Amino acid sequence: MLDNIIKNTYNINKIDTDTKNKIHKLRYNVFHKQLKWDVPVINDQEIDEYDDLDPVFVTAKDHSGELMGCLRILKTTNKYMLKDTFPQLLDNQAAPQSKSVLEISRFATQKSEHLFDPNEKRYVTYSVLQQAYLHAIEQGVEEYVMVTTCAIERYLRILGVPTSRLGNGLSMDIGGVNSVAIKMSINDEFKNAVFSIH
Repeated sequence: MLDNIIKNTYNINKIDTDTKNKIHKLRYNVFHKQLKWDVPVINDQEIDEYDDLDPVFVTAKDHSGELMGCLRILKTTNKYMLKDTFPQLLDNQAAPQSKSVLEISRFATQKSEHLFDPNEKRYVTYSVLQQAYLHAIEQGVEEYVMVTTCAIERYLRILGVPTSRLGNGLSMDIGGVNSVAIKMSINDEFKNAVFSIH
């Protein structure tokens, strides 16, 4: 299954228009239509202020070019979601601001119309996290932080991805969603989790 998934990492100034549009459309489908989150929408695309802050995008596509998964990586030395939108999850702790720490946000997956595998979501998740790991190693990054739902936190743990909570360790209701801030160290445990097929 993983052989059928095409993985890429794009800097914002090198991403093609078609891929960029597919990312924003996927985010619209997942965050606006499915999850009913209060997110900014423009012409059936989910686009926010952080998309203008030199992000890196990770994508997973099937053999036809259909986008199956994506995530966004932001520097913590600039504005980013945990620090500037959801600081309450830190419980008055200082937000990370370091070249060695990046933020993952807008992590989304959807089923392919061309691949029929009950484990598809898991493989797509592995694929984008593999690319995130490789990007971190290439950039000398030691840690990712992420604002996510408790459901996604549990799912990452099931996959074997090491996570720990920031702030006071408690979840918080944000817009009707039970949310947490987590960190993921870039280490052998992370590598073994995302490059192993369970």
